[in-house]
Amino acid sequence: MLVFPNLYSTRFRPRRYRPDGIGHWSGHLPFAADLIDATKPSVLVELGTHYGESYFGFCQAIQERGIDCKSYAVDNWTGDLHTGRYGSAVFEAVSAHNAEHYSSFSSLLRMSFDAAAAHFEDRTVDLLHLDGCHTYAAVKHDFETWLPRVSVGGVVLLHDIDVRKDDFGVWRFWEEISGSFPSFAFHQSCGLGVLINSPDSAIDNPFLAELVGGASDQEAIRQYYEFCAERLSRNRGSLQDGIYKCQLYSPGLTGYTEERSAVADVFRDQSTSVELDTPVPNGPLRLDPVDGAAVVEISEIVVECPLSGRVFWRLDSTQLDEVVCGGTSFRLPDQRRLIILSYGGDPQLRLPVIQLPEGTEMLRFRCCIRVDASFHLAGQLFERSSAALAELAQAHFELAEQRTSLESANLELARSRQKCQSADARHTAIQQSLSWKITAPLRYLGSFLRFDERKS
Repeated sequence: MLVFPNLYSTRFRPRRYRPDGIGHWSGHLPFAADLIDATKPSVLVELGTHYGESYFGFCQAIQERGIDCKSYAVDNWTGDLHTGRYGSAVFEAVSAHNAEHYSSFSSLLRMSFDAAAAHFEDRTVDLLHLDGCHTYAAVKHDFETWLPRVSVGGVVLLHDIDVRKDDFGVWRFWEEISGSFPSFAFHQSCGLGVLINSPDSAIDNPFLAELVGGASDQEAIRQYYEFCAERLSRNRGSLQDGIYKCQLYSPGLTGYTEERSAVADVFRDQSTSVELDTPVPNGPLRLDPVDGAAVVEISEIVVECPLSGRVFWRLDSTQLDEVVCGGTSFRLPDQRRLIILSYGGDPQLRLPVIQLPEGTEMLRFRCCIRVDASFHLAGQLFERSSAALAELAQAHFELAEQRTSLESANLELARSRQKCQSADARHTAIQQSLSWKITAPLRYLGSFLRFDERKS
C-alpha cells in the first residue's frame, strides 16, 4: 500500500459504528472507505443490510468524497436464519438514519433479493455486497443471480468468509469461487472476500491492481487495515462519538483496583447488554456504567453463577434503594427504574453485599444499560446545576456579609449598652454618695429659684 501515502482510511470516521452493540462489520469500514474513494462506483447494491453498519459506511464515504453514485440497500428487515427474527424497530432506525443523512442518493428496497434483481439491468452495478443468509446454498444462489448485474471491472464483496460454525457456508463457497476471479481475503471481523469481475490483465484501477496483484504484499495490506480497525476502535472510545466505557470492579483485600475489573463498551442512544465475568468480591461489587457526563438508565442487573446460571442477586423495583450512587453521580427520581445522572467522568454504583454459597469462585454480571441520546443533556443539566450552585454560593456569601454586618451592629449595640450601664452605675453611685445628700438643699433651692424666674 506504499503507493497510496494519503489513503482516505486514515481520516474516515464512521457515523454508524457498532449499532445496537453489533460490530461484525466494524473491522472492514476503513477498507470500505478506501474502496469507495478509489473505485468511485456509479451504482452500489447491498444485499442484507440489517442495522446498516456496512451500508451506511459506504454511503458516508460516497457523500464525503463527493461521488455521483446511486446506492441501494436490499433487505426484508424481518430477520433470517442467522440474524433471528426481529421487529420493525430495526427498519425504522435504519430508515430514519438514511432519511437524515443520505436520502438524496440512497434508497431502501424492502423486498427479497430475487425481487430486487429485476430492477437492475445487466452490467450496471459497480459494487455489490453480499451479506444475506449465510448458508452455502443461499450465498451461491445470490452470487449467481446477481453476478450478471455486475459491471465489467466491478467489485463483489462477500462477508463472513471466515465463519466456520453451524450451517454457515460462505467460507466453502469462497474457496470454490475465489480462484476464478482476481481476489483478496480479509480475516478480521468474520472475514471479507473481495472479487474483481475482470481478468487480472484488464484491471486498470491502481488500488484494485495493488490489492489483487501477484506482486503485492497481501499480508502487509491486511496488517494495515487491521491497524486501521484497531485505531478506529480506540478512537471511537471518545465520548464525542457516543461510545462509553462501562467498568465493573470486584474488590479484593486492597479494595477496588484496575486488576480486579472488567470493561465493556456501551453505546449512546441504544440499549447495550453487558455481560462480564468477575472473581468473587471481598465486599460490594461496584459498577461504573459510563466514563463521562450522561443520563443512564439501567433496566436490569443480574449476578449469577457462570456455570449453572443460578441467580444470586437480581435488581427489581423494590431494591432500587439498595444500589448506592457515588462518585460523580446521583439518582434521578423514579420508582420503577434505576436512572442516574452522571455529571462527570467517575459515576459509581455500589451493589449490596451478596451472600454466596461456599466454594463460589467466579460470578457473571449481566446488565442492560441505555445512555441518553443527548450527550449534551447531562452537560446542560450540570451547567444549570453549576449555575444554581453558583447562585446559591453567592447568596450564601451575601448572607454571610449581612450576618457579619449584623454581628458588628450587635457588637456596637452591646458596647453602647455597656456604656449606658456604666453611666447608670456612676449616676447611682453619685446619688448614694454623702456629698450628694449634703448638697440636696442647695439643689432644691436652685430649682425653686429657676422656677420663680420662669414665672416672672
